Amino acid sequence: MPLAALLAFGCALLGSALPVAAASAPVATMSGPALDSEQIAITYAPGSLSLFDVVRVANPQTQALRQIQLPLIPGATNVQVQSGGSVAAAKVVGSHLVLPLTLPPQGHATVAFSYVVPAPQLPVNLVRTVDFPTAQLAIIMRADQLSLRTSSLAAMGTTQINGLTVRQFGAAAIPPGTLLAFTAIPAPGWIAQAAAAFTPTVWIIIASCALAGLLYVGVRRDAAGRSA
Repeated sequence: MPLAALLAFGCALLGSALPVAAASAPVATMSGPALDSEQIAITYAPGSLSLFDVVRVANPQTQALRQIQLPLIPGATNVQVQSGGSVAAAKVVGSHLVLPLTLPPQGHATVAFSYVVPAPQLPVNLVRTVDFPTAQLAIIMRADQLSLRTSSLAAMGTTQINGLTVRQFGAAAIPPGTLLAFTAIPAPGWIAQAAAAFTPTVWIIIASCALAGLLYVGVRRDAAGRSA
């Protein structure tokens, strides 16, 4: 199913009042691509973490973009492109997903991909680079399953999405070269169990329909708190 149709179908199923957000102005220079947003959903199953990553790519350059190299957490396995770019020609080089992506000057595109990282036990420390200027970044997870320890992202509490309580972390205006570091820890009171039946399809729906609005509200709240 095409991504646009999947998202429209998913938003209707979830009954979410939050639309898929329009792309915000990129925070890029003219030297390469930028990300309008990056939204990551994390789920845990014994022995591994599954990450579903949705990026909104912008090309502020005066020439067309032919490919993009998206950073992965080192040790990533089972990397799969769900939508965007030339899926069949995608490849993993080191800790990056190299994806042919034809994007004209001032163009925008959405790429969705998933992968798995080992987590023999929790807590587990994770690091990843931010390679492009990123206007907004958000990470969500089941509130009854996981939480994060991090100085890279602001905690934005929990919210209900179609009866599911999710925990949110986010940041805005992230410069390239930033190291994103966080530790996945069990949620308070969590009892070990297999991950619930929330497939990558469900998580991309949740991430794309809800996170942009949640991040906007959360970052504004965090900024207001710091200025108080």
